[in-house]
This record gives sequence, structure tokens and C-alpha cells, in this order.
Amino acid sequence: MTRLPEPAVCSSRPAYRVRRACVVATAATLLAACGGGGNSDDGGAVSDQNAEGYAADAATMPVMAGTTASAATVTLQSAVAAATAAPAKPAAEGATLESGSGEARALASTGTNVVPCALGGTVSWVASGPALDLLLNRRLDAGETYDVSYNNCATAITGVVLNGTVQVVVNAADTTGFDLSTTATGLTATTAQGRFVLNGSWQHQLRVTGTANGGTERVNRLVTPLATLDSTVGTRQARYELRQMDWTATDLWNGSGALVSRSHDGALTLFASTPRRPSATLQVATLGTLVIGADGLATSGGFSLVIGGDKWSVSYGATAVTIELDIGNNGSVERTWVVQRLFFHGEAG
Repeated sequence: MTRLPEPAVCSSRPAYRVRRACVVATAATLLAACGGGGNSDDGGAVSDQNAEGYAADAATMPVMAGTTASAATVTLQSAVAAATAAPAKPAAEGATLESGSGEARALASTGTNVVPCALGGTVSWVASGPALDLLLNRRLDAGETYDVSYNNCATAITGVVLNGTVQVVVNAADTTGFDLSTTATGLTATTAQGRFVLNGSWQHQLRVTGTANGGTERVNRLVTPLATLDSTVGTRQARYELRQMDWTATDLWNGSGALVSRSHDGALTLFASTPRRPSATLQVATLGTLVIGADGLATSGGFSLVIGGDKWSVSYGATAVTIELDIGNNGSVERTWVVQRLFFHGEAG
């Protein structure tokens, strides 16, 4: 059974938080006594307050992982297009194809390229591939590999600063998009929400289409069996595993190359490990599309969250988030409550 907070804990909070914390704890106790509430990995009942935290994690962490991954690739693609062709390494360094043998003894390679990022910092890379002329054409081409480093790289996605490294293998590419295999090592995105470190491998598929006003729509689909995301939000640190993630981030850019809108949708199993709540495995799926606001957080749309045998459905209004609890995940809603949007997202991590 969930224990009520000690009186001293309640009385140490501001008045509105005192009332809310005590009411939530009381409701959670009654719910647990009636056999309701989901289960975290340690078998304890999920209180409303913890459920809000899990839901905030489900709303925030896949979006941050998707934003980090797509920002890294958008930045690389733009930098390659802007780069000055680098000279090839000499043959003695294994830089060229061996002629006359009928096979490639070594991949063609270019030297290190360093390009300023859109809003500050740099991105650098070394590229290799089967054809030197393609490596120098300022495009990503099938068969090429890019070892990329980001150094305080402030990206075109405003507010996202990248550090760390990725390796990008181009499986296919043309003027409408590409298919990449990407591996991140300490790929760090610093945003207004906090610091997020992505590690792991995923497949990245991009489709680019033109818009009526001369802009472009970029649809980034990210698929991974397992990646990790470490978050630092304020002074709080947490770790997440992104399991069986299939996530799409859609960015709309105007004709001047400025970001106009962002949206995310997809599904994954999110394992959350944070000192604030019991570790839990969360089944997450968006309900329609999560539209991302100027602050980098979801501002409309919704998603569902299953913990143990119970389901929470979360939907966004202009300033508030509505949470509905379906005990037993049988289609009936037993409880509904409303949380202010900024307070809700502040519970992540």
C-alpha cells in the first residue's frame, strides 16, 4: 500500500503544492487499497504522482532522442554540401584505389573537413568510400562512411547544441533522401530542457519533399532495437533505454532555410531508471502526432502509456495536459485529471 507523506514533508512545500501532494497521495492510497494502480518493475503500486513523472518521461525522452539523432544528420548533410573539397590522402596512406587489380585494396578517402555550424561551433569529419570523385561531390552517396565529430555545434534546429561523435554509413541516397546506418558515441544535445547523451545504433531514413512556398519537408524515420539516453535536467540525472523504437521526426523548413515547425510520432518500449521513482518499463505510443513548440517540448497531440496492466492516455491543450487512467487497460476510464503543461514537463527526468 502507498504510504502517505509525513506531515513535515507536506508542510515544507508551498501551499498549492502541499494540497496537491497530499490529495494525490491520498487518492493513490485509496486506489492501491482497491487493487488499482499499475506496477513498476519493483512490484509497487504506481501513484498518480509517479504516473505523471513516467508520462513526462514518455513525452520528453523519445522526442529528445529523435531530435538529437535527426539534428546530427541534418547538420552533417548541410556541412558536406557547404564543404570545400579536401585533397585526397596520398596512396602510401591507403587513400586511393589500387589500379590494375580489378578490386579495391583500400577505400578512397578525403582529409579532415571542418565546417562552421549554423549558429556557432563546428562539425568535422573524415569520409571514405569506393569512389573519390563521389566523395568530393558534396553529397552523401551509397557506400560512403563518415566519421563525424561535433564541437559545440549550434544547429539549425534552434536551441540544440551538439557535441560527441557519430559514424554514418550511407546505404542508399538520391535527391529525395537517404537510408543511413548510424552509430553514436556520446552524442550530446544541450537544449533549454537539459543535457541529453545518446549512445547506440539506429537506421535513419530521410524523405525530402518540396513545399508550395519554396521550402522543404524533411521526414526522418529512426529505428533501433536498443539505444540509451542519459539525461540531466537541472540537477537531476536519469538513464533511459529506448527499446524497439520506431520514431518519426518531421521538420518543415521555409525557403530561407529556417525551421518553421516540428512534429514527432511513433512507438517504443522505454525503460526508465531515475532516483525519483521506481524503475519501470513503459509502453509508449503517440496518439496522432506530437507537435513540438518553440520551447522544444510537445504542445499539442497526445500519447498513451502502459505500465504493468494499466494505461494512461495523455492529451495536450493550449496550456494544460489531461491525463486519463484506465485501470486494467480494458477501455474504461476510472480517473481524469489536469496538470499545467510546464509543470508536467518539469516532472521529466
